[in-house]
Amino acid sequence: MLTQPLVRIVSALLLCTLSPGAFAQWTINSDLSRLSFVSVKATHIAEVHKFSKFEGGLADSGAINVEINLASLDTLIPIRNERMLEFLFDTATYPTATITGQVDPAAIKALKSGEVAILAVEVMVTLKESQTPITTEVLVSKHDKRVVVTSLQPIVLNTSSLGLTAGVEKLRELAGLPSISQSVPVSLVMTFDAG
Repeated sequence: MLTQPLVRIVSALLLCTLSPGAFAQWTINSDLSRLSFVSVKATHIAEVHKFSKFEGGLADSGAINVEINLASLDTLIPIRNERMLEFLFDTATYPTATITGQVDPAAIKALKSGEVAILAVEVMVTLKESQTPITTEVLVSKHDKRVVVTSLQPIVLNTSSLGLTAGVEKLRELAGLPSISQSVPVSLVMTFDAG
């Protein structure tokens, strides 16, 4: 549930940084990027979590391929990190979530330093064995050799669409909670540097 939004955001960010003839040169700056999501437990207790390590690139053809390092999950509680990585994401078998897509550089070709644009992007998110198509809008701003992509609004994901419902139930049992919401708002800020 958490991974989908993150992947969507990352892919959207990559798409936005396109510049004709420079696809292969844009790389994600993990230090200045973040995918955040909110989980709600026991009906009213909301907590913010994040992923902070990414790798990604754009081919000359405009093909996008971005990976989220799931082990970079930070929930501020070590035992919860461990449980989510093991029972929700199964990082021993699936250490990353992948975002792929194709972008047309024409839409942002004219974007100059200091300018911003709103772009709609479509990507495919792969998590474990599931693939989920995602469409969202992002705000893209360009600053010399850096492009920053920000989600315009939270992306609400459902655990069932990513096959994570059983993992969420396992986490609920381990924590002794009455409930954990299966709807998860996700937001992101992605920064890309020119090579």
